[in-house]
Amino acid sequence: MDSRRDSCHNLIPVIHHSQGDSSSTARINLQSHVYPYSPLPLPITQILPTRHTVNKSSVLDIEHTSVKASGIIQGLFSNDRFAASFTPSSIVAALNKVLYDVKKGVWLRYPDPSPPASCAQRAVAIVKFLNDFTRCCWGAYADKGLPLPACARQWTVAESTRITSTGDSAQVTGIVLSDAHLGTVQWSDVLCDMQMAPTADLMPEVLERLSVGAASVFQTQDDRLFHVGIALAGNDFQLAYFDRAGRVLSGAYDIHATPVPFARIIMGLTVLDKSCGGKDSSIASRDGKRFVAVDGVEYEIVETLSVARNIRGRGTVCWRCRRPDSDEDFVIRNIWADMDGRPSEGELLKRVLGIPGIADFVGKETVLAADGQKRSTTWVRYVCRGPASRSEQELRRLVLRPYARPLHEFSSKDELLSVLRDAIEAHGDLYEHGDLLHCDISDNNVMIRPQRAGSNLRRGVLIDLDCAVKVSEIPGKRKQGFAPRRTGTVPFMACEVLWDCVHRGPWHDLESFLYVLMIICTSYSGPSDTPRKDFDIYQSPLGPWYEGDGGHKSRIMRKFDDNAFRAFLDSAFDPYFDDLKDLVCDLRTLILHTWDDEVGERRLACHADVLCVFDRYIRARQTTLAICSDTKTKTSRSPSVDGDKDVERRKRKRGGVHQQTPENAKPRATRTRSKAAAESSSEYSDDSERTLVAHGRPSKKAKTVADTESFVAWERNPHTGRLTRCWKQRKADRIA
Repeated sequence: MDSRRDSCHNLIPVIHHSQGDSSSTARINLQSHVYPYSPLPLPITQILPTRHTVNKSSVLDIEHTSVKASGIIQGLFSNDRFAASFTPSSIVAALNKVLYDVKKGVWLRYPDPSPPASCAQRAVAIVKFLNDFTRCCWGAYADKGLPLPACARQWTVAESTRITSTGDSAQVTGIVLSDAHLGTVQWSDVLCDMQMAPTADLMPEVLERLSVGAASVFQTQDDRLFHVGIALAGNDFQLAYFDRAGRVLSGAYDIHATPVPFARIIMGLTVLDKSCGGKDSSIASRDGKRFVAVDGVEYEIVETLSVARNIRGRGTVCWRCRRPDSDEDFVIRNIWADMDGRPSEGELLKRVLGIPGIADFVGKETVLAADGQKRSTTWVRYVCRGPASRSEQELRRLVLRPYARPLHEFSSKDELLSVLRDAIEAHGDLYEHGDLLHCDISDNNVMIRPQRAGSNLRRGVLIDLDCAVKVSEIPGKRKQGFAPRRTGTVPFMACEVLWDCVHRGPWHDLESFLYVLMIICTSYSGPSDTPRKDFDIYQSPLGPWYEGDGGHKSRIMRKFDDNAFRAFLDSAFDPYFDDLKDLVCDLRTLILHTWDDEVGERRLACHADVLCVFDRYIRARQTTLAICSDTKTKTSRSPSVDGDKDVERRKRKRGGVHQQTPENAKPRATRTRSKAAAESSSEYSDDSERTLVAHGRPSKKAKTVADTESFVAWERNPHTGRLTRCWKQRKADRIA
């Protein structure tokens, strides 16, 4: 038996003896609880994948809105959650001379941070100490037949990348808690994140790292109500509690002088139900499936569609769900809504029921905690008698139809434009007929629904009215709404909204639609959620937009001339979207640069103007496609397509062409286009525009005395290397 297993045998009898048990040996049901006596492998460092969930601005936001509550540890893991005879204080007393020396006031196996040692070596030593303590608690509970989780949990050394408040990233070594015996630990498995530093003065830096880890946990775990992190700096420890209202910190305690609070945290995370550590117990699991009930109806969660990126905010999670007795798909939105007395999203959806392009309301529910109270971000602050949250939120669930897919799953550029156009039209109907302004246009709130009859393109639907405001008539002006605080999703906010403009009009949301298109063109490399390789949006030219830099956005969108703005698009857009740059430039001019000479000020864009621009470009693309189809008929070959369904631009077969290729012609190039070549590509063809318009059409009669005749020739596109058949003119031998 290895030394770690021996230590486990030596510890458990001490606990039993201190509890008055006449037996000096442990009696544990090995069949149902093998963890306490099962030797764990030596800590193998896990590499947690990098997730770009937060940036410098998000980290600073958490730091600035953080509050302290001295009683949070007791509030989270109070004595009544533990067995009466196995409270944290009794466990610490029972471990006297084994793991903790009561007389000296020190943990016996906790590593001293002062000797020179690498962070990884100290992490390994702390993991051994934590797992020994965890096994003791499990053994004590199992021997008395007390309730324990179905799966044991263990602490593991982990390396991960963290973003700091300066915007820099660093690879750090820490510790994570997860279910035992996992081969590989992912962020989706992390139950607790622990970060370390050698001295107490580095505690703020450690807390920053915990904020980044919390964002990764929230984005990968759609059933998270809150998350707990532990900071170790020197011999001090501090608990960090994260929910959608921000961060709550306990005081900083000496781990040796105050052993019970530390034991309370470790026991609460390892021997209590996962709901005590932040998991949502209202989501049930049966036979490998997950279920959630809304308004008395149970739905099976078939798929997670989207999860909010940041910690603070509404933390919206969208699921594709289905009733057990139906094949119809629904969307359930899990939202931490503001408790400000405004009408709920469900109430607003009932008012605008029937407006095309707006999701239909099916049911709603406010999620309740185990005690029957509403699940809110204020409960822990109330229990701890800490300061009130700056943002009071409660968890609501909303069932919608039709089922829709995220915008980034567009199947072609035509579908992307069509979906955005539908969403803008729905936004206009909501404004004109529902007297509501959306106020949160983003890539998550424009979604794709099934196609219309007679079309192969899916349609757009606008969701999420949680930030919507009522608009009313203003003498001499268009209807406007009043937003007492800045609302929306930061990267997509209009410049004036970033500057805390409280009077909101439709032109602000139309500006946000433009940013949705720009960010899609920057973030993806093709249809069907094709990501850009080795690309980080935070490091891109649009990166400052994610930090809420209104000055940077305004300078580009308002101050740049046409040439400078086009150069900005060239530096930001993926080459796949080069043919949409003209549309973006025209929308920018319309929304932000159209001057009204009569009143001497900028003309505020309206829905009809924006829809007109979209319609013009959509018709142009359809006309080009028709020309390609006509070319296919006349040349007996397939038209050259821009790659919407062939992102990698693989070599394509063209029927009827190869047999007519001249003998001295070089083979067609099959390499992937360079960015420079892509920038010169036409809308629906990899061939040049000059060649495209000449396909299949003889030239007009020359207006000279010399007549001409048409003949078929071959031209090579200088960018793609393709040989293309076209008509050329040859001077006739006869004179007119």
